[in-house]
Amino acid sequence: MAAPWWLVEPVCLAWDLLRALARILFDEALAAAGLHPPQLPPLSKAALGRCDARSRALLGALTGREVATMRSAPPDGIVGDAAAGTERLWLRVVWADEAAAAARARAAAPDPASVPPPSECALFVKLPSERLWLRAFLTFPGLYANEARFYASIAPAIPPSLLPRLHASTCQRSRFAIVLHDLKAAPAPARLYNLTEELPAAELEPVLLALAKLHAAFWDRPHAAWSEANRPPFYRAIMHAVLTAVRAKHATALPAHAEALFRRFVQRYDAVRAAWNEGPLCLVHGDCHLGNCFVRSGGDGGAPPSVGFYDWQVVSAEQPMRDVAYLLHLSADPAVLEAHERRLVGVYLAALGAALAAAPAPSAGAKRRARAPSEAEAWEAYRLHALYSLLAFVLTSGAGDFVLDSQVVASMSRRCVGACVRLDARGALEAAIARHDRRGADKAKA
Repeated sequence: MAAPWWLVEPVCLAWDLLRALARILFDEALAAAGLHPPQLPPLSKAALGRCDARSRALLGALTGREVATMRSAPPDGIVGDAAAGTERLWLRVVWADEAAAAARARAAAPDPASVPPPSECALFVKLPSERLWLRAFLTFPGLYANEARFYASIAPAIPPSLLPRLHASTCQRSRFAIVLHDLKAAPAPARLYNLTEELPAAELEPVLLALAKLHAAFWDRPHAAWSEANRPPFYRAIMHAVLTAVRAKHATALPAHAEALFRRFVQRYDAVRAAWNEGPLCLVHGDCHLGNCFVRSGGDGGAPPSVGFYDWQVVSAEQPMRDVAYLLHLSADPAVLEAHERRLVGVYLAALGAALAAAPAPSAGAKRRARAPSEAEAWEAYRLHALYSLLAFVLTSGAGDFVLDSQVVASMSRRCVGACVRLDARGALEAAIARHDRRGADKAKA
């Protein structure tokens, strides 16, 4: 007889966290002793943020370009989802080669004052959290390594308009650093959002078109993203712990019916996971709420806006409705979705179908040409993915001080709980359980 999960899982979880902690301490000791790759020196937010000679040397080692000057340029207000899983810096730098070129131009010019100074490059830097417990919690499932691996091996195959410009990405076990272009900076500043904002239906459509482009590029071949073979374990012990924390910290955030739904989902995650594995999978962003999207204007010529995504820590192999549902549930007022939800899903499906139809025809002997899910298939998957939105809310709101802003918690709660009610997520869950159990019984009889 197998031991109950509430005895086994805490032991396994403790072991995973201890291994992650040991890996972090070992890696930091190696780095401090100088046993680190040249492109990943010992880093901290403070060391880079001082913007002194050592900071310039560290950033130069990361990017492979010598830095002449640098300064800090932090943004105002809430950024993205206000989560605290990484250390972040916003920097303005002048590269040494560009500074030298400007100096030579001034020396050769009849009027040196007419030569413009070298332009600053706007950078956004991500490093591991400096809170040890949070770093261990995000290291053991591989979140940090997942994003660094994405930029190193998957991003080159993605349409460039969907991503911020990459300056550097490197990872050594529990240590990583990612340097991106600051999306809010010139010459083409992007519009960024946070999770207290909401988009009208018309502004959600370009984001859905961008998702269709991403999903079509990896349809039924989701690359080296998380799959069933290497997906992090689903620990019910964690889920019950964060649920308790949400109730303690945000007493009104989760109504009784939503809490009961979450408990049932955790209890029968096996059935939901099996349903999520059905049908063609693709590469999904996995966390594409409004706070992880950027929009660039189409300009004065009437071109449509360009939409992209950042924060790729949970990029994975999933059904496309993972991204569609999460985007809509976390980015719009429930009343807007009440009126436009089915139409918006249809907009996505039409764009996906067009992108798949435009793809090169399969070679002889290969699979037949891919097709988008039917409206009925997509809607069923969309309803079931309301549970993922609820899971994301409970997990991020209950995990210590991962999400610090109470406005963000309130916004996520209203939208996720509203989606579960509006879409009858309980009915979708019970249908998935019944289907899974029926298949299990049929298999046992065979």
